[in-house]
Amino acid sequence: MTEQYNRKKEDQVVEERYSNGQRKSFRAMLHDFPANGWSYSEWYEDGQVKRKENYSHGQLIEIKAFDTDGQLILHKIWNNRLRQLIDKPAVIKYQKPNVVTGYGFLYDLLQQLPAISNFIEADFNKSSLLKSYDDFCNSAEQEAVWRMTGKQMSFTIYWKT
Repeated sequence: MTEQYNRKKEDQVVEERYSNGQRKSFRAMLHDFPANGWSYSEWYEDGQVKRKENYSHGQLIEIKAFDTDGQLILHKIWNNRLRQLIDKPAVIKYQKPNVVTGYGFLYDLLQQLPAISNFIEADFNKSSLLKSYDDFCNSAEQEAVWRMTGKQMSFTIYWKT
């Protein structure tokens, strides 16, 4: 990451260097407080980033630390509710379930289910579907379920009166 910092007369930039000329640290200050943004950085002697600190209105809001190979080993962010730095939560991609509701005719379902079973990689058993429907029609139940389960998805029919 490169620092992009426009100096003003009340700003102070403190920079340290290793004996080989590589940057050791960089600190940008504004009125004796850390400047907003990534205003503090440290580097290893080989020039690899070691640590970066992000500030907002003088408050440390994010820290990143790296090992000598450049791998992120620490990432903390400010939590307003807890009023402290916490480990940055891992972002998990949310997968919304593919749910469709509606009404249909059994004849139409029988035409479409072979393609659906192929798509979800499931075995379609027409006789089990028809038996489920017949059992529902001949029972006093208000609701029944028939399900076709594939490798990663399933297809469910809810029989309702």
